Amino acid sequence: MLIRMIGLTGMMLLVCFSIRGQTDPDIFFHAVNTGNTEKLTELLEQGADPNMMSPLGATPLFHAVWSNQVASAEVLIKYGADVNKLTAGYGLPIVHAAQMGNPGMIMLFLNHEADPNARDGEGKMALMVAIDNEHTRAACVLIKKGADVNACGPGNRTPAHYAAMHNDVKILEKLKNAGADMNQVTEDGETPLQIAERLGHAEAVEFLKGLTRDH
Repeated sequence: MLIRMIGLTGMMLLVCFSIRGQTDPDIFFHAVNTGNTEKLTELLEQGADPNMMSPLGATPLFHAVWSNQVASAEVLIKYGADVNKLTAGYGLPIVHAAQMGNPGMIMLFLNHEADPNARDGEGKMALMVAIDNEHTRAACVLIKKGADVNACGPGNRTPAHYAAMHNDVKILEKLKNAGADMNQVTEDGETPLQIAERLGHAEAVEFLKGLTRDH
């Protein structure tokens, strides 16, 4: 009888500890933000929710992106974090990774079925967000992994328009090689070449005019 009571008491203590572990956001998100994968794994093994919301209203994956902790993101995904979970006020993790310019994080998300054509609240694709923030490597990853290079965003702008706006010849070349239409017009009637000319981006102008000469 005594042994049984001790056993029940031990189980109760274990359950209480597990509940505290999965409901204490400070400990959990500190592990995420600092890349403490050992502690994070321990908490997840005890039953912590990999999709729980932080006091800021963001998912653990968002915190991993904010703190540039790819290792934390890997652990979270292993334990069931949803890479396509839309968070009110924050959007999708892959779009935020594009904004932050983290190609490793983007590749991780894409390798676990994140949508390469995910958009932010303004309708800009992750690819457009990466280009607009001058994160060339992040944009290259998205192009390589199948992002729609002809998709239109706000103002009917395509990824090529954003690349022309930022004089990013490398991205313009990647887009062209991936099948992008380099003559699409915005709502204002501008092609990527006309945008580059208006902004005085000589390198982009030369590249885009070269495409015209080639045809």
